[in-house]
Amino acid sequence: LYYNTTLLGQDRFNWIDTPISSIGGYFHEYRVNDFLRGGDPFNALRHTLYFQPIKVGSSGVSPLTPMLTGPNSVNLGTTGNFAAKMRPCVPLDEPMSYVVDWGDGSQSSGEGPAKQDTPLTHSWTTSGTKSVRVTATQDRGPRTINQQSTRSVVSNALAAPPTPGSISAPANDGDAGFSVSWGTVLNAERYEIERSTAGGAFTQIAVVDHPASSKALTAQPFGYNTYRVRAVNNFGASGYRTAGQTLVGYIPATPGLTVTSLMCQGWNNASWTSSANTTAYKLYWSASSNPANATELYSGLGLSRDVNVSSRTYLWVKACGTGGCSALSPSRVADVRPGSCN
Repeated sequence: LYYNTTLLGQDRFNWIDTPISSIGGYFHEYRVNDFLRGGDPFNALRHTLYFQPIKVGSSGVSPLTPMLTGPNSVNLGTTGNFAAKMRPCVPLDEPMSYVVDWGDGSQSSGEGPAKQDTPLTHSWTTSGTKSVRVTATQDRGPRTINQQSTRSVVSNALAAPPTPGSISAPANDGDAGFSVSWGTVLNAERYEIERSTAGGAFTQIAVVDHPASSKALTAQPFGYNTYRVRAVNNFGASGYRTAGQTLVGYIPATPGLTVTSLMCQGWNNASWTSSANTTAYKLYWSASSNPANATELYSGLGLSRDVNVSSRTYLWVKACGTGGCSALSPSRVADVRPGSCN
């Protein structure tokens, strides 16, 4: 840093002795005295000594962020022509190195004059909107830049994706958490997973981006569920691939039922065997032998129940769990028998 005064027609140069490295920013350092020898001081000192990249506010953009020019959309499988360069307001003249992340897991690199286009090309194998990031890493100064900018490019599909070739879901699951998986297809942007519970309408429960081939599900409804998947891109959607039914939760085994007369008029004792994973036993009775006419007499975790009947009565029992109920047991008869009640 310097300032100039003129006294009696003589130029006097005074130097502020501050190390240039303490200023920070991006700069060239010159041996200014060499430029002054025999030269005009005004012209000799017209060099970029110091550049400070200023951005306004927290949302401002530094002038050192590079630019990536090129099309906003590219057809799937077609090569798109892009170019990276620095902004024209930046006084950096050495060749600049760039790295481009194309938003599909691949990268390209290039080097060229900072203020001229450095050509870069790319084609995408999947459709959808890609977040493309270009980073100016360093110039040949060498000065470390490491500034980046991001833009979106749409990879256009020219046809809907094919239907996934497979889908897999477990036949049984006890804790309502499991994974559904499927075969991925070309030309897909994402996969949509739908579920039907107890034979009802299908509703969408998840969307995952290609190339994912599975989705972990939690808190699934107890009972019989059916899952299906389709592939989607910006052109359209495939058909659905549907899995077999998944029983979520447990259905206990059918209990064995015994009915014993208590020899006290219509009093009988109904008892049944226990079944694993049962949340409730349900006892039914009816005056006819047809269980379709039966009504519920008891529901709980007990294994027996005293029953008072006024005529011959048929009894059934079943065990229910988180996934549903077992079949009804074979019927047993409760009768009115003579006897004294003690």
